[in-house]
Amino acid sequence: MAYNKNVPGSGQSLGETRSIIQGNFEEIDDAFKVNHIDLGTAGQGKHPFLQMPNQSSAPTTAANEGAMYVLTNQLFFREQSNGTQQQISGSVISGTFGECPLFGGLGLKWGISQFINGGATIDYTTVGLTDFSTNTYAVVATPAVFTTSSNLRYFTTSLTKESFVGNTSANINFNWIAIGE
Repeated sequence: MAYNKNVPGSGQSLGETRSIIQGNFEEIDDAFKVNHIDLGTAGQGKHPFLQMPNQSSAPTTAANEGAMYVLTNQLFFREQSNGTQQQISGSVISGTFGECPLFGGLGLKWGISQFINGGATIDYTTVGLTDFSTNTYAVVATPAVFTTSSNLRYFTTSLTKESFVGNTSANINFNWIAIGE
């Protein structure tokens, strides 16, 4: 039976609409069970998990309220008064490279690369990652195998790639991480 919000109607007795009212309670109970622990059981009303439909844009927020929502198939949080939107989910792992959002609007990128003739450049989009949009704050590189001849130095050329040089002409593997926004 479909929910009927117009009962009892004007001039109807409760006895006349009893079956409709009971049907309404069944509909309410069925609707409540979606992503909620059943009424009358331990933990009633709590959410065992959340399902949120994809939104076409970020929701508006008033003072003293925040919003958690799904946009472009990723989880976001928006601060009060239509404040900053922060992506919460969306890790990408592509072979030996990866990235994920961090709270506060930062992003973390990582990978395993190889020095060839004393240098290496990692172009983010070429390896399946996104570019930093504003700043690169820190980049750390360490040799995959430590030797006395595997000194690494780092310098960045843009928000789209990281470049490394070393004091060796050997082809050595190294691990790197970058934090930016």
